[in-house]
Amino acid sequence: MISAAGCLNASTLQTARVLPPGDHQAVVGGGMTTFPGAPEGLGKALASLPYGEIAYRIGLLDGIDAGAHATLIGTGGGDVKWQLLDDGQLAVATGLGFGYLQANSDSKDSAAASTTSSTAGPTSTPSKSSAQKPTLIDVVVPVYGSYDVGSHLTVYAAAKYLLRALTGGGGGTVWHNVGGTGGIKLGDDWGLMIESTFMRNFTESFNVLQFNAAVYWSR
Repeated sequence: MISAAGCLNASTLQTARVLPPGDHQAVVGGGMTTFPGAPEGLGKALASLPYGEIAYRIGLLDGIDAGAHATLIGTGGGDVKWQLLDDGQLAVATGLGFGYLQANSDSKDSAAASTTSSTAGPTSTPSKSSAQKPTLIDVVVPVYGSYDVGSHLTVYAAAKYLLRALTGGGGGTVWHNVGGTGGIKLGDDWGLMIESTFMRNFTESFNVLQFNAAVYWSR
């Protein structure tokens, strides 16, 4: 079933430290999305939504890594991150990310997908005569910061601008979202990441709050 739970999300699940060339990291986790303060009509359309998530990262070059992720069910995306500062315990990085969801507008589930979204709010329902396969595209511009408190504890944060665009299905719409993530990473080569993300949708004037937990392992 394609629903808002399977739509694109704004989780981070990484620190500001770029992986060395050739190193790998896998992440498996999940979370919950809520919509505090949503208007009454919008609140009825949006519910608290659990989801699963898998991700994979690889170090490409000195100071550059890349990753891919999938939010279950049915969405995907990726990102590139480059190091701005690596000064002992403190790291700062930036990057560019994207996400993608396409649904068949002739199905009931895709109609639901075109009505709600997990981080950017409702989308208009296309008419029967409109173009098929509405597509949601996310572009994310983040700035990451992290601090190694100890060998097995890192505190990290990320400020984000998220642009979401709906194409097909009878027209185009764009939503602008700004927010950030705060979290902790426990472990070294493997361990646990716990984080919370807040995004403000300035187009529809409501908030999105996500909670994530995931296990990771690196080599």
